[in-house]
Amino acid sequence: EDGKVTVQLHDSEGLKAARAIHDGEVHFVTVEVVDTRMSLYIAGQKQGEVDVGVFDVKAGDVVYVGDSLERSNASEFGGFFKGCIQDLRISNRRLQFFGLDASVRSFPLELMENVTAGCSGDNTCSGNPCLNGGICFSKWDDFTCTCPVSTAGRRCEEVQWCELSPCPSESECRMLQQGYECYSNATFLNDSTVLSFRGNGHVLRNITTLTLKLRTRKRNAAILHAEEGSSFITVSVQDGVLFMELQSSSRGDGKEKGEGKKNVEEEEKGVWTLSLSSRRSVSDGEWHSVHLFMTSPWAPSSRWTLVLDDEEETSFSRKRGGNLNFLRQDVNIYLGGLAPEAGWSLAGCLGTVELGGIALPYFSSSDVNLPRLQDEQFILTSSHPPLTGCRAASVCEPNPCVNGECQDLFNIYNCSCADGWAGRRCDILIDTCISSPCIHGNCTVNGLTYECTCELGYTGVDCEEEVDMCENHLCANGGTCLHGPDKYACLCPENYTGPICSERVEEVPWYIVVRNVRPKLPVSVCGDDIRNYTCFNGGNCTNRELSCDCPPGFIGHRCEQEVDECRSNPCLNGGYCRNLINKFHCVCDMSFAGDVCQTDLTSEGLTSDLLLSISLACVILLLVLILTTVSLVIALNRRATHGTYSPSRQEKEGSRVEMWSITQPPPMERLI
Repeated sequence: EDGKVTVQLHDSEGLKAARAIHDGEVHFVTVEVVDTRMSLYIAGQKQGEVDVGVFDVKAGDVVYVGDSLERSNASEFGGFFKGCIQDLRISNRRLQFFGLDASVRSFPLELMENVTAGCSGDNTCSGNPCLNGGICFSKWDDFTCTCPVSTAGRRCEEVQWCELSPCPSESECRMLQQGYECYSNATFLNDSTVLSFRGNGHVLRNITTLTLKLRTRKRNAAILHAEEGSSFITVSVQDGVLFMELQSSSRGDGKEKGEGKKNVEEEEKGVWTLSLSSRRSVSDGEWHSVHLFMTSPWAPSSRWTLVLDDEEETSFSRKRGGNLNFLRQDVNIYLGGLAPEAGWSLAGCLGTVELGGIALPYFSSSDVNLPRLQDEQFILTSSHPPLTGCRAASVCEPNPCVNGECQDLFNIYNCSCADGWAGRRCDILIDTCISSPCIHGNCTVNGLTYECTCELGYTGVDCEEEVDMCENHLCANGGTCLHGPDKYACLCPENYTGPICSERVEEVPWYIVVRNVRPKLPVSVCGDDIRNYTCFNGGNCTNRELSCDCPPGFIGHRCEQEVDECRSNPCLNGGYCRNLINKFHCVCDMSFAGDVCQTDLTSEGLTSDLLLSISLACVILLLVLILTTVSLVIALNRRATHGTYSPSRQEKEGSRVEMWSITQPPPMERLI
């Protein structure tokens, strides 16, 4: 059975081998029954076992070989046995067909029909089983065919049509079950190209699918249209999206949930109308694949589904419709328009359209090299041949771009404009100054480019670079160069003056005033006239490092900044901070004392020692005031008769006062 040995004892479960033996080779088969278990072996390998119960072989039992007692049972196993049997034994007792060895114990033979000695097979090549020029080779009771090129199959019955190059060069050959078909693209040029097709009268399958590939930029056009009586189908592009309308006369067996009264009336009349559209545009000049099919193709009517570009997001019709069987024969199927001279034609390309898996070919029988042998076909009936391949209109000839290069983007063009030009056709001269390219200057249009007139202190194509007026300055003796828009000035160190600090002036001693602006002297100068470095306020520099080592109280690269020790407000309790060089001094309120006014003089916690100290300080201060007062009185008495002008002397000498005794005024004192 199926080429495999099968054993069954009485009504027990059958036992079937795991591998087939109908390969024309010799196989050793053993069936063994031990107690109640039956096992099957092929070439010594166990194929399985099954429980068969107890049975006996009795005298008078008949063994049938190659047939059964009831002839009708043989048909259940594919007919009578045909092949060779050798060394058949039951319980080690042989069953000899021709009694060749009388000394061997054997069961007696009662009947033998159509059995011959030896093991010779039939001449299977006598009937020429190999087709299409195949060569037959006999095997034991079998044959093999050596097939010529472009054929295949056991009997060389399968022709590899596409290997014989039956299709025109601009098409692709595809094998079918019974033949081949040539697939190609076709170009449609508005009203000039509408193709028509018809079934050959042998289309029997149910047409429940429609597939095509599309490339266009037209937003409104018919792709496929056919009608018969009240039934019609139209696949089109409307406002850029793919649209399908179907009206069929297939009678349904009920309505789907959610359909309205109108659909019920249509069902009663046996007419189904539906429509559906894609979710996105197909008028972008790119290739799009379209698959339309009945959701339930085995039903008389069902909803239809649209899949665009093999995406998971599909579109479904709201209503049900029938199949497309009205297209199978005697109906004109138009591609590229509603009909010849009917308008609403396609401008673009279509791949080979399939209805129910059957192609609408762009090649007639005279265009191919071999006949098409498939039974079900649609035939091209147009009087003029299609324009095969996908060819766009020559939108770049002549060149529409006035000052640029034309790019063909399938039925539209794009101009890549040269510098200085803009517009769809590169015919508008660009105002090169409209983007204000001159950062620090004024822009002037100069043909296709612009020029910048820079402000003082700036340079560069777009006036983007600031001129460094100090780059080659001549400030000498440590003078600092001050940058200006069109020139520079030298900030001279103390004791030098002049435009480039080359003139020496009298040296001024170094001093610092607490609350006023302080001069930056003395200075330390390192380097030479071209490259110099100046340190102020007592800072020291070296020629090796050209850096300043600042004294305490000053910071900065050139020690030009004084440290403000009062910045952190160190004085407590309202004390006034005086900034000194590298230190500070707190002037405290009357009620506080200490370095930072931290001691409250009114606190009850003052110790007796502190009170005693304050008392002693007050006594000493009082004594100082008394001594100062006495000294002042004595000095005033002496000034009455001394100095530049003496009233006492005037009383004695009259109004003429001699000037010989005028003395120099005392020097001015400064508080530091």
